[in-house]
Amino acid sequence: MPFDLGEHCSKPGCHQNDFLPFACDCCAGVFCLEHRTYDAHSCPNAGRKDSRAITCPLCRATIPLTNDQDVNVIFEQHTRAGNCNPESYNDRKKAKARCEAENCREILTASNTMQCPTCRKKVCLRHRFETDHQCKRQRHNARPATAVAAPPPAPGTAEACPYCRATFSEVTQLVAHVERDHGNVQNKSECIAM
Repeated sequence: MPFDLGEHCSKPGCHQNDFLPFACDCCAGVFCLEHRTYDAHSCPNAGRKDSRAITCPLCRATIPLTNDQDVNVIFEQHTRAGNCNPESYNDRKKAKARCEAENCREILTASNTMQCPTCRKKVCLRHRFETDHQCKRQRHNARPATAVAAPPPAPGTAEACPYCRATFSEVTQLVAHVERDHGNVQNKSECIAM
């Protein structure tokens, strides 16, 4: 009882019955394991599906070609057809994105790029933490979104330290004073009630 499983190899002189035959994508023939490659079954259409590309040295354009085409002929057609514009040579050169951390020149790729949620800088994985890339908070990110903005002090008013009652003309001076002189205070929440 003969089995009708698989197909016979299309290579002349072989005709092996193969249960898992290979179909050639160029000539549409069906072949056994031994004759599955273009060279093994002498495929007449072997070079038509293979494609390559060259980069024009004058304009950096990518020129597609197949294996059966001559590189010199394709290049001549490109330059004579008016597609070649040497002025666009520098325009096509892409600058590679690099890490924005100070003194880091690592090229950023899809797998090693992080964007800081605070300062929005694109940095490499080595500098992904805020302390590693000297993150400077942007003004709109300086306070949490739930914080209520305090009204700006009236001109001529002084800021007073809640610990020693020293007065300062600017808030930044007050903050520096508290951190410098009262940095070891256990309950800092008393300072907030100003």
